[in-house]
Amino acid sequence: MRKFLICAISVIILLMAAAPLLAETSQIQARDIAENELILCLSNGTNSGRVVDEAGLMSAEEANALRIKLDAISNEQRCDVIVVTTSSANIRSEYDAMVYADDFFDYNDYGYGSGSDGILLLVSVQGNDRFYWFSAHGRGSTAFRDSTTIYMGEEIVPYLKDGDYYGAFIRYSDLAESVLRTVNSGKAYSVPKGTLDSMWIFISIAAGVVVSFIITGIMKGKLKSVRTQATANSYIRSGSINITNCRDTFLYSRVRRTERVSASDGDSRSSHTSSSGKTHTGTGGSF
Repeated sequence: MRKFLICAISVIILLMAAAPLLAETSQIQARDIAENELILCLSNGTNSGRVVDEAGLMSAEEANALRIKLDAISNEQRCDVIVVTTSSANIRSEYDAMVYADDFFDYNDYGYGSGSDGILLLVSVQGNDRFYWFSAHGRGSTAFRDSTTIYMGEEIVPYLKDGDYYGAFIRYSDLAESVLRTVNSGKAYSVPKGTLDSMWIFISIAAGVVVSFIITGIMKGKLKSVRTQATANSYIRSGSINITNCRDTFLYSRVRRTERVSASDGDSRSSHTSSSGKTHTGTGGSF
């Protein structure tokens, strides 16, 4: 009986000593499972390839047509152009959208060639939380600078707000193709400035000319009593002024220096590192 008690006490002591180790092992296993579930969630879209419509924002026909278009652009320009939609409840801010887009690009092995060149447009729709984000990598980061993706965002947001997601993705793909064609030809892509229709420009000029003729005609009619004279003696009162000496005196000088901004300063790239350790650039917003 005595030996039995000693054995029982020894077993209890051993179990108490091993309990913290078992708890820590369980936590590590749970964390590994959670990470694997996150990666699995990122990889399980309802569509494969360069179009992943997880949120169901397009019909099957629209998704297929968009996939064909993006495949053609990507292969011709040698840079992946990707569209991903999601309704993940974990995206509650632009930062969350950035992290999701970067990880989706990395963990699904997107990117053309050895440099993993590409750009991904993420659209997240979950209740009132609606965000978009452009994630570029490799040569995609060189082609799609911040000013370019900001302009692309301004172009697609009106479609997104109207619920025309397919229209937004078509506009995005057209712009991406234009940017890549320009960059691949050895030129720098310039964001288009606001332009007016030529007819309205002509109308504005003509209207300005007509109005100016009317105003100057009225002013000319009020000056009929004025005659051209060689001097202004008639405006001088006799004896009112008598200049005896004239000289120029230097008072002071003022120099203002303004730093010259180089062309590259206004077209920067905001880079950051994703959870996989890769460098990405991009911009985004809400709608």
